[in-house]
Amino acid sequence: MGFAAAVTAAAAAAWRLDPWPCDRVDPPAVARLEATRAVAEARDAGAGTWAAAALRRAEDDLRRAEEEVRRQEVLPRPLRDFREARSRLHEAARSGQRASGEALRARSAAESASEEGIRTAAGLVDHADRSASLARLKAGPRRELEGARQALAEARIHHREGRFLLARERAKDSSRLARRVLEAVIARAGRYGDERQQATWRRMVAETVAWSAQTGRPALVVSKEGHEVTLYQAGEAVRSFRADIGRELVSDKWHAGDAATPEGKYRIILKKGPRDTKYYKALLLDYPNEEDRVRFERLKKRGLIPRRASLGGLIEIHGHGGQGRDWTDGCVALSNADMDALFDLVPEGTPVTIVGSDGGPGPLSDMVRALRRKVQSGEKP
Repeated sequence: MGFAAAVTAAAAAAWRLDPWPCDRVDPPAVARLEATRAVAEARDAGAGTWAAAALRRAEDDLRRAEEEVRRQEVLPRPLRDFREARSRLHEAARSGQRASGEALRARSAAESASEEGIRTAAGLVDHADRSASLARLKAGPRRELEGARQALAEARIHHREGRFLLARERAKDSSRLARRVLEAVIARAGRYGDERQQATWRRMVAETVAWSAQTGRPALVVSKEGHEVTLYQAGEAVRSFRADIGRELVSDKWHAGDAATPEGKYRIILKKGPRDTKYYKALLLDYPNEEDRVRFERLKKRGLIPRRASLGGLIEIHGHGGQGRDWTDGCVALSNADMDALFDLVPEGTPVTIVGSDGGPGPLSDMVRALRRKVQSGEKP
């Protein structure tokens, strides 16, 4: 038998054993199962949320592969060729695996971003909360602070329940509102961090102390930020008294009814005993002085105070203080025991200098300086 005949005989024998090669005519069941499972696992991994485009590609690959499988299945066995379908199923399996990996990476990144956003927002809200109390913010910024707190709480709930994109957005909202509160703090209490203003206050204190040193007579310095009345005698600080201040701590007094304690240089013009005041004892100051009147008229012309506002008066250092809170309409309140001590140490005519800050460290001054440094350096407050 020649070579050609031998080959022909071998081929015929193989045909009788298996007329069609399996990978060509048998449906690719294993490849089909692997592709279907890979796409299902991608869906379970959240690819619909975290890798939507990759999931669509995998689903399209699986659909085209299934179409090719069905097209071959309806053909007579001798005419079938599942090799293209098998190749497409393998590609669908790879696409599903890529979608799963992409989803897991995107979800992990979103979780990290959410955590970082919440940390940032929490720090800003805490800072704004403390700053708002010091700066005595008005209703508008306080509502924004409450909004920042609420957004932060919602961000934490979304994060806990796996909604990381929503969590990050609410954290951004919280940070934005908290930053607006901090901007309001700087706008309202910014002069406590203003070096020129601080220098003016220091100069006023230094001049009062120098006058006491030159004359040997007593003088008082009131620091609103420090909540302190200091008695100087011959230029030396001899006594300090804790003080309650006007409700509007951060502002200078502009007009009657604004609840701010005035800042400036005054004198005691009248000492009132218990029968002359409802506040136990009182030292009446010569507010408003000429400087106050000039400023009042200037502010009124500029429209910065109500047209019908008056300048007010009756600013005193009086008793019934020691409450640990700022509650007066602009006066300086000491405890009755401290009022007894001070009353006997100062005569009428004693200078009283009232400043926002004595130039030393203080909660308002330190807070505003820190906020401004961070803003100027581009840091997050």
